[in-house]
Amino acid sequence: AADREDPHAQCNLGYRLATGKGAEQNAEEAVKWYRQATKQGHPLAMNNLGVMYANGEGVEASEREAAKLFQQAADKNCTLSQFNMGVMCVHGRGVRKAETAAAKWFGLAAKAGHSGAQFALGLLTADGLGVNKDNEEAARLYREAAVQGDALAQNNLGVLYAEGRGVQQDSKEAARLYTQSSEAGLT
Repeated sequence: AADREDPHAQCNLGYRLATGKGAEQNAEEAVKWYRQATKQGHPLAMNNLGVMYANGEGVEASEREAAKLFQQAADKNCTLSQFNMGVMCVHGRGVRKAETAAAKWFGLAAKAGHSGAQFALGLLTADGLGVNKDNEEAARLYREAAVQGDALAQNNLGVLYAEGRGVQQDSKEAARLYTQSSEAGLT
């Protein structure tokens, strides 16, 4: 199917080659298939090709090219790319550092249920970076990520409960969340 110009099959083959799941790992071949699917406008292939550029796998590393691909896919409502654009913007990787833009991208991905974006937007909201500082909103975002098993969000929500920021102070809830995050692997 990949040879018949099916962009979904091309993206899938690229993924299998990039990860070694179901095919022998070959980053250069993965890039080839991602490029073919990207030419046909496949958003996940754009995202995955962006990851290859960001990590220098199968291609020469280029944060600028990665950000360009993430932007194209994010504009097509690819949640992973919206999150990745937020990361690029918050750190100034391949684009100008801009917390406001990061908050926008994280917000779009958070609304789609991406736990990493919910956590990241919670961080920005708790510190007032790119958005108004709002501990109640930060707690809400951390909670959304925490119920999906995000250990960092569980920990940060625990801190808010321990300190009574954005939520009513509750030492028992803080301890429960700290335990939960520790059991999820946070040390």
